[in-house]
Amino acid sequence: MLKRFLPLTLCLLLLIALPTIALAQLEPLPQPVMDATFAALTAQTGQSVSAETVSRMDYFPQEFPDASLGCAQEGEMYAQVITPGYQVLVTFQGVIYDYRVAQDASNVVLCLTIPDRDSDTIDDSFDACPDEAGDPNTLGCPLVTTTVLPANLTPITAANAASVTALNRLTVVAPRIAFSAAGDGTIGVGAYDQVLLYNTSATDLSPTAQIDIQVQGNKIALFNATTGETRLAVSALAAADSTFFVQVFGGNPLTTLQVLAVGQSTLNSFAFNPNGMLLATSHGSAQATTPDNTVKLWDVATAGTEAVPPVATLAHDSQVNMVVFSPAGNLLASTTGSGMVYLWDVSNPAAAAAPLATLPANTNAFFILTGLAFSPDGSLLAVGGDDGQVRVYDVASRTERYVVQAVPADVENGIVTAVAFSPDGSLLAAGGGVPFMESPSPQASAVTLWDAASGTPVASLTNHTALVLDLAFSTDGRLLASGGDTSVWFWGIAG
Repeated sequence: MLKRFLPLTLCLLLLIALPTIALAQLEPLPQPVMDATFAALTAQTGQSVSAETVSRMDYFPQEFPDASLGCAQEGEMYAQVITPGYQVLVTFQGVIYDYRVAQDASNVVLCLTIPDRDSDTIDDSFDACPDEAGDPNTLGCPLVTTTVLPANLTPITAANAASVTALNRLTVVAPRIAFSAAGDGTIGVGAYDQVLLYNTSATDLSPTAQIDIQVQGNKIALFNATTGETRLAVSALAAADSTFFVQVFGGNPLTTLQVLAVGQSTLNSFAFNPNGMLLATSHGSAQATTPDNTVKLWDVATAGTEAVPPVATLAHDSQVNMVVFSPAGNLLASTTGSGMVYLWDVSNPAAAAAPLATLPANTNAFFILTGLAFSPDGSLLAVGGDDGQVRVYDVASRTERYVVQAVPADVENGIVTAVAFSPDGSLLAAGGGVPFMESPSPQASAVTLWDAASGTPVASLTNHTALVLDLAFSTDGRLLASGGDTSVWFWGIAG
């Protein structure tokens, strides 16, 4: 399990993993350095250590800033001279030994020991799967891109939601998810540098398509029109000039239809309208010197990779975090860093000059990912906040219907990052957690279900161990999918 802030976790993972990556580029470790390392480890453990008895050995050359070899001991004095040598990481009997060895093997220092029961080079304190050799990108868990679902599932409603259980999961990197709108069971899973498509109507889940991408933020949007044409959008960043792009795929097999250069202002989110022909992108950053606090609307009805301008640009008072279209497609909701929800009439996109209304939202400029969803009939709008609450508005009257607490109020910095309504409109689901760290309790990153009419809680699903990024119901209501930490969980009622 994760034990500390995630940025620190990732830094340590990189520190340990880099030697393995660099190994192919290195000359063989000098024999005197290897012999000195094994002799030191033999003395440390009281057991005979050799290349045949260790689980793994990684190394890379260093120029240490002084004679301490990068492991200065309190109260000791060291010659302040550049000292060439090696960092040698030896995994022996479930422990990584971090040795620093002078180039001539005259000095060997044990810098630290790191528990690693599964010998995957990841500190057990930061390994989410300490007994299974895994991938640093999935916090030490093995990648799992196939799973099995029960054959007979009952649609989830407010009446039976108390019976919802975890069915199975995928293990992928920073998962983002989206179900298609066609009812064919297609779900897209954005996993770092690829998108995997699955047919959840099948009991054996294996990717039906894989698209390799250069992802910025792992955000995806998926739409399947009534004609059966799947459309997939993914975000990307061109490193050369910091231009953000959205790549739109379509057809069978999926091929690129459009590449939209949406500008150099940070791309925060995007969404298809109900017929899949219009794409909204949200922009802005509190750190930008010339912020582009806008929503841009793009015509994606026709294929073409040439540069095209947006059909409309909707100005906001601050950065725009999230966007979502109403089920009828005539309304667009957007949340801002100033803590507001904007409602726009986009029935004629080019004429959308001013918002219909603005509502308080408790969103801010620091946490862009805040949940936002219309109910299936368009009568309600749910907005996740940075206070751990979900506000539910009556769209017609623009008044607050009720407020529910998704992340416990005593969880410091708890935010709501994902909300979704069930297809029959009877359930509201929400999830969140604490950004950049493991959940302080199972409830902090729980997916909670409420009766959408009354705001009464009916179920709490607690398998995630860190921030929940996405929630989505299948269009037939049989499945709820949640993406977060390193898992995509599938929830439902079997039998």
